[in-house]
Amino acid sequence: MAAIIFTLVFILFHSSLHFALSENTTQGAGLLQCLERFSPPCTNLSEHLYFPNSSNFSSLLLSSIQNLRYTSAATPKPALIIIPSSEFEVQAAVHCCKRNGLRLRVRSGGHDYEGLSYHSFNKDPFVLLDLANLRSVDVDVEEGTAWVQAGATTGDLYYRIGEKTSTYGFPAGTCSTLGTGGHFSGGGMGTMNPRAAYLNFRDLDLGRNEDEETSFLDAWVWGKKYFKGNFWKLAMVKGDADPDNFFKSEQSIPPPPLMNWI
Repeated sequence: MAAIIFTLVFILFHSSLHFALSENTTQGAGLLQCLERFSPPCTNLSEHLYFPNSSNFSSLLLSSIQNLRYTSAATPKPALIIIPSSEFEVQAAVHCCKRNGLRLRVRSGGHDYEGLSYHSFNKDPFVLLDLANLRSVDVDVEEGTAWVQAGATTGDLYYRIGEKTSTYGFPAGTCSTLGTGGHFSGGGMGTMNPRAAYLNFRDLDLGRNEDEETSFLDAWVWGKKYFKGNFWKLAMVKGDADPDNFFKSEQSIPPPPLMNWI
């Protein structure tokens, strides 16, 4: 009986995924089978996968969008929203999307006025990995450390530190809605930067790769202008953390060519 129920649930999800990725059903079937295989045991996928025909799909998608430009009907929507509850489910989602050739956007708990975490100029189907539920903050005053999940904001971090101590702090500026995942990975912007005043501003001076295939040499032109000697350091980190450029966006830095690593 249990096997019959499992088969029925699998078929229902299989049908939903085909609906969401109607232009490429092979990708949809492969993704679901991969998630079933690599997700932690006893994971109920129905609690983590949301398709465009799900009743709460729109509310989840709009839950943290603060730039109304990206709420219109013309804005490309994700083919699937995945909301993991553990880092193991995050690993499964990244692995399976990459394995099945699906584009991935990662959204944490912070703000994103440029829409790079939930929107794509490319018309290919993409999956939104929403980390908003991964927001625990564990502060160890004796060790002087804190473990913070990527879905937490700097405000969450400030609050938890303040609960434990009045001596320690964390330097992350005055904005409490900044996602720690983006801040720790170099996405913070200083309050003295005049560009910080434009909340709905996409920095077109830096270029926008609508096909998301900008080469490293093209990026080098504006990279040297705006980031000076730090551009090479940023590119090295990008190449080390994401050598295949899987987490690319319209304004991400392409990894340096392999020959430059020698």
